[in-house]
Amino acid sequence: MILDEAVLGRAVGSNRLMAEQLDQIVKMAARDNIAIRVIPFSAGEHTGLDGGFHLLEFVSSSPVVHLEQRRSGAFLDDPDD
Repeated sequence: MILDEAVLGRAVGSNRLMAEQLDQIVKMAARDNIAIRVIPFSAGEHTGLDGGFHLLEFVSSSPVVHLEQRRSGAFLDDPDD
């Protein structure tokens, strides 16, 4: 899981909601199959600012990326994309 540093500090919703979301991140980080990475503010502009994405990896086929945009989504399966 890759997070922009802003998601850890920007309040969206109540304090209770923010605490619940942070608790969920901590629970996810405790799992063996999940790694949490934070892109620091010092990294400046990065591709993730355009929207979220998921890298889907499979045992018997090539990986696929799902891009999440505000009003649409797209799957990319060509390595040149």
